[in-house]
Amino acid sequence: QGMGLKSDSGTVTVNNGTVTRNQAYGIYGTGGRLVVLNCNISSNDSYGIVLSSKALTADGCVIRANGGDGISGNGGSMQIRNCTVQSNSSSGIALISPYDLVVTGNTIEGNRAYGLVLYFDCNAGSGSIGAEGIANNVIRHSDVGVQFGGNCVPNPLRLTSNDVYDNASFELRNESPVQVNAAEGYWGEPTSTELNQNQPNLSRIFDQKDNSSYGQVLIQSIRGTPRRQAPRFVTQPQSVAALPGETTTLSATADGSAPITYQWYRNSSAVPQATSQDLTLANLDANKAGDYFLVAENAAGRTTSAVAQVILILQPMPPILVQHPLSQTVALGASVSFAVTATGTAPFTYQWQKNGSFIDAAKGATFTIAAAQITDAGEYKAVVSNANGSSTSQPATLTVNLAGASAITRRITRQDSVFLVMLTVIPPVGTPAYLVEEFIPIGFTARDISTLGSLDVPDGRVSWGPFWDGVTRTLIYTLVPSDGFTGTVPLDGAAFFFGATATTGGDITATITPPGPPLTLSPMVMADGFFAVSISGGVNQSYQVEATDNPAAGLWEPLAIIKLTSGPRVFVDYDSLNRPIRFYRSKRVD
Repeated sequence: QGMGLKSDSGTVTVNNGTVTRNQAYGIYGTGGRLVVLNCNISSNDSYGIVLSSKALTADGCVIRANGGDGISGNGGSMQIRNCTVQSNSSSGIALISPYDLVVTGNTIEGNRAYGLVLYFDCNAGSGSIGAEGIANNVIRHSDVGVQFGGNCVPNPLRLTSNDVYDNASFELRNESPVQVNAAEGYWGEPTSTELNQNQPNLSRIFDQKDNSSYGQVLIQSIRGTPRRQAPRFVTQPQSVAALPGETTTLSATADGSAPITYQWYRNSSAVPQATSQDLTLANLDANKAGDYFLVAENAAGRTTSAVAQVILILQPMPPILVQHPLSQTVALGASVSFAVTATGTAPFTYQWQKNGSFIDAAKGATFTIAAAQITDAGEYKAVVSNANGSSTSQPATLTVNLAGASAITRRITRQDSVFLVMLTVIPPVGTPAYLVEEFIPIGFTARDISTLGSLDVPDGRVSWGPFWDGVTRTLIYTLVPSDGFTGTVPLDGAAFFFGATATTGGDITATITPPGPPLTLSPMVMADGFFAVSISGGVNQSYQVEATDNPAAGLWEPLAIIKLTSGPRVFVDYDSLNRPIRFYRSKRVD
């Protein structure tokens, strides 16, 4: 219960460990260095690894299926190598102002929001990229593959030999002011085709061509195939119907990076010694009939084939469905088709249903929607009939993705010890109905919720709607931290458009910086006649020095901003020569 492991200071090494099913973080660290080697950090209710001003070395780890980010860090040296960061409920790797950053050889896939998101904040220190850089990673199957942001970004940012593809909205978003150089990468489709056609603005790359306040993304030397390719089935096993005692064979073929291993399953249980692409079933009987599928796996990932039914024919039967419609996810406006195949005695009749209701004129083996809209999202199945009866297919779910920028964005403004949160919702065309949810961090509460909104205290959720008019809205609430809170927390929310979900974009964290040690000034006179002051305070904090000859006049002159990187600093006031008296003061700059 609670955290799996907590490290407050010093160097802590975890080797070949398993940290799983904790009710908060898997590993939480502040101060010092955390070394995590060949560990499994999975299925924790919150983040897998979360760090605050703590250095991290992670190598060879599996970090998957956690309730927040796989790895979340704020400040500190970050070196993440050869890890699998997969299927986490928020982002795969999310770092704020890391130092000596190295992200190499990782597989980052299937995370809900971002694969890799980096934010460089001047207030937290500018951060830096290590010599190994961001290289040789596979980043796919998230909403956004890679996102950069902040105001102190290393210039230029470099990506080398990464496979960034098959992410839902963008492969790369540059929301920083500097240029991103990406070389020798694989980008999938449609980005690779757009690059080969010399298109000036790439649909899956977001940069200054989409918003002039951001930096450019420069892509060079693209590759036509991924460096590490997970298995992909090029032929699927086909359902068969056979008489008792007959022999039948199921086959499937997969391509991808070698070596590939195979395992057949019957009714979700592994078939003993069935480890090739072909499965022969001799002397067929009821104990061998069932649903079969093949799993192919290599170092880059694993994939599961379609399900093939092995049906034992005992007597005249209603139609037997050997191909069921497949669930699909398509972009708004794209064409989509569902199909079924039946065996038995012809002729067959077909009737398609959506969410249990018949679709007029949908009476063929294939049902096509020419341009999918949000209202087309739902569950589809077909009823196939002949003279002996009817069979209903397995349901297939159609999900319609919202194209382009997020339909809901968040802006967070700090007001003293609380935060004002503003959500802007722009419903897609043809989507009149929607509702909005925001999840409050643990220990926080919400107040001053705008009209038609409410707070569910047990669930920690603020919600508005449903709305039925398709009107753009601005929704507001005040986020109140617990007493004495300092640090950074993520916010999670979404808009539900009755068939599609839009994850909230824009600001994703709220931060309160701790006060740090007290500030002291000690005046002194240098040997050459200049006045000087010695400044003591918090390490890595910045202070503004001001001076005046007459404090009663209230006119203080800013002289410099000093950042304390270790001990006290001495500032020499070169404007003080020949002045008989001089007054100084300083204040912290967040």
